[in-house]
Amino acid sequence: MRYEAENLSLSNYRTEWFEDSKASAERQISLRGTGKTSGSAEGVFKGKAGVYQVKIGYYDENDGQSSATVTVAGQSKRFKFDQDLFSDSAMHDARAVVTTHAAVTLRTGDRFKISAQLDEGEFARFDYIEFIPIPQRSPVSGRNTTNSQTQSRNADVLYGEEGNDLLKGGQGSDFLDGGQGNDILVGVEIKSSAPGRSERDVLIGGKGADRFQVGDESHIFYDDGKANGSGLGDYALLKDFKPAEGDRIHLHGKVDDYRIGAAPSQVGRGSGIYYMEAGQRELIAVVENQRSLNLRSNSFRFT
Repeated sequence: MRYEAENLSLSNYRTEWFEDSKASAERQISLRGTGKTSGSAEGVFKGKAGVYQVKIGYYDENDGQSSATVTVAGQSKRFKFDQDLFSDSAMHDARAVVTTHAAVTLRTGDRFKISAQLDEGEFARFDYIEFIPIPQRSPVSGRNTTNSQTQSRNADVLYGEEGNDLLKGGQGSDFLDGGQGNDILVGVEIKSSAPGRSERDVLIGGKGADRFQVGDESHIFYDDGKANGSGLGDYALLKDFKPAEGDRIHLHGKVDDYRIGAAPSQVGRGSGIYYMEAGQRELIAVVENQRSLNLRSNSFRFT
């Protein structure tokens, strides 16, 4: 489901047309000529409830680095117009697409907003926002259940519902929701030589004492394999980690291999779990809305 930017509720933005912009509806929005340095475009999601990937069509020009924040159902993601493509205006060769949300749960009536600030000669132009449904598999339910169909090379959406469930996402960026019960959430293909590489998995435990598996006896999950990698291309997003309910995070190695720090601003609010190697740190997981985690507490297990 695509919403054209010019059809949203605009603040400080204006609609413009260029003959060779190749905008999806022949129009885009821009801060050019408004006398403003920032603006926003808001809308209401009118699709069916479900899990969606969110993409933004915009113009990444070579005369500045505008910045944007995309908020969908209360979840904000940031990005910069830093590709410096082959035009200094809204021409077709400056068109770009960015995935801001790998998997977000939406209900009909949820609001979304694009906010941006121009930089130098780049006027933070947008073409559209698109919501792409992620196909849902049959829910995994019952007590101590393992669903063999959870392993895939594509993005999976798995729901545990009631009971104590084992959810395995496999390869690809997955969305796992354990529901009620004491669940085990594994977003990666554990038999892979590099489990979690190039994946951004969303893990929701739900009610109960849940295990968030971010490593095992053999591997660090979500390691990009780069000596100086930041880890922003692969990590687990733990949406509802609750130590008071008995939730646990399982990691490979020992406690001194990791550090807790603020999550990167472009990922979300909360704490980041970083793997330390040769003095460099790499993001492994983001624990949303948690700012006082202690690696030496009962909330963590090391193998």
